[in-house]
Order: sequence, then structure tokens, then C-alpha cells
Amino acid sequence: PIDLKEVTLLDGSTYAVPKDEPILIHFWASWCPTCKAEAQNIETISKSFNVLTIALKSGTNEEISEYLSSRELTFKTVNDSDGVITQKYGVSVFPTTIIYDKDGNELFSEVGYTTTIGLWMRMWLARL
Repeated sequence: PIDLKEVTLLDGSTYAVPKDEPILIHFWASWCPTCKAEAQNIETISKSFNVLTIALKSGTNEEISEYLSSRELTFKTVNDSDGVITQKYGVSVFPTTIIYDKDGNELFSEVGYTTTIGLWMRMWLARL
């Protein structure tokens, strides 16, 4: 089950992980080429569904914010500068995307590039 309850985002605001709704948690890094290729897919999904991204060892909050804004990415991001969150989830390959259902149970876990339609279908199924 999902462990995260409340996290601090890059801008210093607190994000409470929604209960009773599916969520997509996306682990990525600014130094990961596949993550760069997939970022726009995650952005698109974040417009319709709950999305939280975890940036692993990708610099300071300011550096990650600049990276995101230069690519017009607005999804919610946590700076996992020490890798604690990533390690807690057992993620070692990037990108990794995990989708949880409304009860907090893991429905899907994918490593590597995933299309927007693939992500959208999985999130739609998570709502059922």
C-alpha cells in the first residue's frame, strides 16, 4: 500500500496525498534520458488525474524547478535529494511509475517509458 500521507513540494507547499482517489506516483531524475522523453506524458496525465512525482538526486529545489519550467512541466514534484523516498519504494530504475487505486493498493507498476494513452487507461481503470 501507499506509504506517503503528506509531502513537501518544490515550492515549499504541503501536499496531502488524497484518500479515496487513485494516484499515480512517478519516480524520475533530471539526468535520465528516458525520463525526459516521458515527462510530457506525465504532464498530460497530471491535468486529469492525481499525480505526484519524485525527483531523485536531481539537484536543489531551485535547479529542479528551473528544469521543469524550461520544459513547461507543472506536475507536483518532491525533491528526493537523499533518495529516502525512492529507497522506501524499492525503486532503482528510472523512470518508474506506480499507480494506486482509491484504497491505496498498488494496481500497476511500470519501469521505463509509457505512453500517454497507456497511463490514461491505467488511471481510468484505477477509478473503477
